[in-house]
Amino acid sequence: FPVTIGSTSIFKDDQLIFFVHSERFSRIKSGLGTGTKLLQYISENITNEIDLLCNFSPIQLDKSGLNFKKIINPYLSRERAGFNLIAVDSQLTHHNSHAYSAFYLSPFKEAVCLVIDGFGNSFKVLNNDGLGILGTETTSIIQIKENYDIKTLYKRLLIRLASINKDYDMLQGGLKELSLNKKTENFNGIFKELPYKVHASYSVDIGFMYDVITEHLGFHTHSSAAAFGGYGKTMGLSAYGNPNNNLPDFLIENTIESNNNLFTPANELNFSLYPELFDKKNLNFQTKADLAYECQKSLEAVFLHHAKFIKENSKIKNLIICGGCCLNILGVSKIKEMFPEFNIFVDPIGNDATHSIGRGIYAYKKYINNDVVKRNNFNSIYLGSEYKEDKIINEINDWMKQYETP
Repeated sequence: FPVTIGSTSIFKDDQLIFFVHSERFSRIKSGLGTGTKLLQYISENITNEIDLLCNFSPIQLDKSGLNFKKIINPYLSRERAGFNLIAVDSQLTHHNSHAYSAFYLSPFKEAVCLVIDGFGNSFKVLNNDGLGILGTETTSIIQIKENYDIKTLYKRLLIRLASINKDYDMLQGGLKELSLNKKTENFNGIFKELPYKVHASYSVDIGFMYDVITEHLGFHTHSSAAAFGGYGKTMGLSAYGNPNNNLPDFLIENTIESNNNLFTPANELNFSLYPELFDKKNLNFQTKADLAYECQKSLEAVFLHHAKFIKENSKIKNLIICGGCCLNILGVSKIKEMFPEFNIFVDPIGNDATHSIGRGIYAYKKYINNDVVKRNNFNSIYLGSEYKEDKIINEINDWMKQYETP
């Protein structure tokens, strides 16, 4: 029974039997958290016996009507919970959770998962001069087998300077292979110790580039009630755009490094350097379309870069695309066009609500049945009640009667 800030899932053994976004009960679009109303529904309609509850925000357990036998939660104290707490394995990072969920929903027995979003988990490293950096995963390439064993092939890390604080511990959700406050003469020396390719950069990744441009175009992003819908508008608007030599480069030459003169460390556009281009009052439709076009082409270039890496570093031809950028159909189509040998599956849950599924199957493997083998559970992406066609038609007709003119 895994709960995350955006969704709740219930498993019977390794079979997903219930999934719901939090907003369905809170009635707040993209609402966060889990309330007693949802838990009471589960108790009355699904089950009131839960063997394992994991990864949830603090909730009113005493009013839930549910019997939890064990709890996995790094944020809830043992005394407050009143249940047996199990230490959370730090190996399940944000991106690993995306990969587990998408793989579980896919038809594949083995696959390579390309995970691209704004931010994932972070970690901290100090050099011998006491200078700290905070590294945050933004893109990961993860190979996953039918027994749910995973192997990381690649990570792109966004690097920021970090304050020195011995109590600053992000490793519970960070990169397990790195030791907190491990000192080094050169940060790249730390990254070379990792058993996969690391691309450490001070430039923002494509997920955040797309976010910043979408916000600037006025479509709003995850910070608003419109949650995620704006990215599709940017992709659609790009069809009306053209190459524009008056716009600054989004990516540096033939790399996947973003232009730091344009995308600032504060994760916004540099209005000081480009006031004539980015004054919202003076933006006409064509300029907006050209901005969307440049952003979309940058995303496609990044997608192809990673697809090429996968082709060269894995024999597996099943490719899963997940994380916040996965629903960019133009980018996915470009991969299929250039690499037709890939069998591609796109995670149908394109936001962080997917984590309750990923954490659920991970917890089942780790704490209940380590010998679990993936089975194909779904004939479609629909999970819910079955309805007969005549029943649907009758209910629609009954609903329409209230609007008929006497």
